[in-house]
Amino acid sequence: MALGAFSGSSPYSRYATSRVVFRISFGTPNIMLGRNPVAQGLPGRDMPPRRDGWRNHRTIPTPVRLLLLADIVMVALYILDAALAHPYRRFTRLVDLDGEANLPTWYSSGQLLVLGLLLGVFAVVMTDRRDTRSWPFLALAALCLVLSLDEVAQIHERLGSKSDVLLPGGSRAGSLVPRTGIWMFLLGPPFLLVVVLLWRVLAPFLQGRKRVARLYLVGFVVYTASVLGIEILANFVSPGGLASAVQVVCEELGEMLGLTLLVWATVELLASYDINVRVGYDRTP
Repeated sequence: MALGAFSGSSPYSRYATSRVVFRISFGTPNIMLGRNPVAQGLPGRDMPPRRDGWRNHRTIPTPVRLLLLADIVMVALYILDAALAHPYRRFTRLVDLDGEANLPTWYSSGQLLVLGLLLGVFAVVMTDRRDTRSWPFLALAALCLVLSLDEVAQIHERLGSKSDVLLPGGSRAGSLVPRTGIWMFLLGPPFLLVVVLLWRVLAPFLQGRKRVARLYLVGFVVYTASVLGIEILANFVSPGGLASAVQVVCEELGEMLGLTLLVWATVELLASYDINVRVGYDRTP
């Protein structure tokens, strides 16, 4: 009994020397991860991609469509609740885009988790763990998993509160950043530096895959601009007002769309190397 699947048969298979399948089955443990002979070390990056990509580059993969739909639903629920003047307190807390430990938070965490797992599959299949040059590639997947945990645990918020001691008077009250503090100025530059270094590891695998590279670039720009840029605007709008609601929608929608684009890019990256990831349910003993 199948529960779902991430990517079907790859349109790039004519270039692959073998098919790589990563299958997870529940009931009877069955985890299978094949390794393409081309992927013995880094030379696998030289596998040429097909020009047509996912159905002539015009069809969005089904998992990505579902994520795009979920992005819209999350924002729609928030707007609906605001339009109805927050009729139910529990529902407001559940769909609040600016809240914690609720539906949007767990959804964003799930997006990062999926992204990290997909990148992890690619790293395991396409790199040689005996080659230390490939180790940083695994860090890209690990970074996504850490960000997924942070989305729920709000570690950056706690660090932001601790960093208030660096502000005049030791408090963000009365400063230029009364709502957000200065965490994005402290954590933002190191985060961007790490991503740039990890991008250099991923870049060789994107040769001849301009569409995938564009999706990664646009997704990363949208995500970081929302997380590090639009959030700053919260300091210049009145809490609870229309401007504040617009700022929250732009920030959170941008964050979710950015992650969806990054997942899309990774799905197509996996397909371009003929890596098929499926999740199923098998009751066979």
